[in-house]
Parts: sequence; C-alpha cells; structure tokens
Amino acid sequence: MGGGSKIATALSPDKSYIAPSVLARIAGAHGWLARAAGSQQMVKDDVQTIRAYLAGHGRDPASLRYGHLNFAHLVDTDDREKALRLQRPYVERVMGTHRSFENLQESYFLGTTREIVERIADLERAGIQDLVLATCDDDLEQLERFASEIVARFPPDRRPS
Repeated sequence: MGGGSKIATALSPDKSYIAPSVLARIAGAHGWLARAAGSQQMVKDDVQTIRAYLAGHGRDPASLRYGHLNFAHLVDTDDREKALRLQRPYVERVMGTHRSFENLQESYFLGTTREIVERIADLERAGIQDLVLATCDDDLEQLERFASEIVARFPPDRRPS
C-alpha cells in the first residue's frame, strides 16, 4: 500500500500528514511504500505514525514491511552546489517546474552521492526496510552507478531491496 505525508503545494489537495483512511488501508496491507513527495522527516514521522496506529489497533508493527520510493540522479562531484546544478535539469524534466527547486531537494535524493547514501542510511535507521530508487534519466550508466555507488554501500544482510 502506498501513501503518506506530502509537502503541501498550491496545486495538490494532498495533505502534509497521513489521512486516517490511508492509515486504515495501510493497516490491512502486508507492506507500505512511502511516497517520494514528502520530506525526509515526513517519511520518518510516517513510520512512527504507522507503527503507533498498528499497535493501537492490535497489530504488531513489525508485521508490516516499510518501504520508500524515491528518485535520484548521481553525478561525479563531491561539491553539493555543483551536484545540484548538474542534477537540476534532469529532475525538473521528470518532476516539472511547478514546485520550487528547494521543494524538490526536500523530497528527492539530490546532492552528492555521499549525501544520498546518508539519507538512505538515515531512513534505514528510522525503520525503512525496502527502497525503490528510480532514475531521472534513461542513461543506463545511472543504473550502473546505483549498483556500484549506492547498493554496494549496504551489505546484503541489511540492504534495502
């Protein structure tokens, strides 16, 4: 089941919190996939909200798989500002320009590869077990980089799937 908090925008009726009806649907599912349009903190807060909801409704919170969907475009630089300049056209082509680039940075995995790895590790520490990571470009090199620069940093026994 997908859903969760989203950064509020003028163009979207979605809430910046998980609606009760969404929580009820998640409670009946085998797994949950956090949406990409929330901030890092929103995803972590959603995990806690879902865990509390499940516990309050007689379900073991550990019986649900916790996942997250996000997008990234990896670039060859350790300089955050340069990384953002290189990533911006790819991300805006996929996500559009109706949200500010600052908003896109809050939601999506942007910045240096080191920063992206740390965001993933932070989500893992918060309880995210599975990760669906999509590219912002059809260049197969991005998939190779995901494998060597992201997946390789997570040992198989704790690697998000």
